[in-house]
Amino acid sequence: AAGKDFENRDKRETEAMVREYFHEYRGIVLHILATRIDELKAGEASVQTEVVLSSGAAEVFRKLFRAFGDFYRFDLKFRKAGEEWRISYAKWENIGLNDLSPESRQLLKKIFPGI
Repeated sequence: AAGKDFENRDKRETEAMVREYFHEYRGIVLHILATRIDELKAGEASVQTEVVLSSGAAEVFRKLFRAFGDFYRFDLKFRKAGEEWRISYAKWENIGLNDLSPESRQLLKKIFPGI
């Protein structure tokens, strides 16, 4: 349906979900891992990226306890509007450490040495 996300939320519901997340998790830290361009054509692009998401408080202890945070894979579609690229679609899923691509695992080792 037009104006709905991949879980059938409209813009208002998606905004409420994001606001609730930011309210619950203060000082969010995002580490972008591997990013791959799946498709690039005139005015459109499809991108997949994997990230580690944690709260700022957890960042202090991440090396001591090897608490990485949550891993997510984002599938994004971009559409060019004039000179700007804008996200026209986004889908994400929570994944496990073992689900990360080899490229993401390499970057994770740089961020969290000794894993």
